[in-house]
Amino acid sequence: MKVLFPTTLDVRFHHDEQGVRWELMAPFVVIVNAWEADQKIIRVPAGYITDFASVPRLPFIYLAYANKAHLAALVHDWLYSEGGTEADREYADCVFLQGMLDTLVPEESNSLTADDARAMFDAVRHFGSSHFNYKETP
Repeated sequence: MKVLFPTTLDVRFHHDEQGVRWELMAPFVVIVNAWEADQKIIRVPAGYITDFASVPRLPFIYLAYANKAHLAALVHDWLYSEGGTEADREYADCVFLQGMLDTLVPEESNSLTADDARAMFDAVRHFGSSHFNYKETP
């Protein structure tokens, strides 16, 4: 799997009773497996609200993982809100992991590392189920 982020992230900050959230000001496009038979284009619409990954507010965890992987977190939040089956959830989590890995910038000292990406993936696989919008299949 390969994840491409061809559009620029354009968001507006909001702080209200629900906490810190971000509103997407322009559509955001993600391409999974570009130029392959199983290519999928994911479009997150303008107006979508995200928290860019629900990192627990425990001090060590928050300091280690907050404010990293915004592009992958946005598409992951969108796919979770769209919901579906357990297979859809697994796909969303895999896109999240691969999106993080495909945007690593190793020369930046505060950037996401591959180990961070795998730890965040493990966390959503173990604890994300309650946030996924499961839908009954006909």
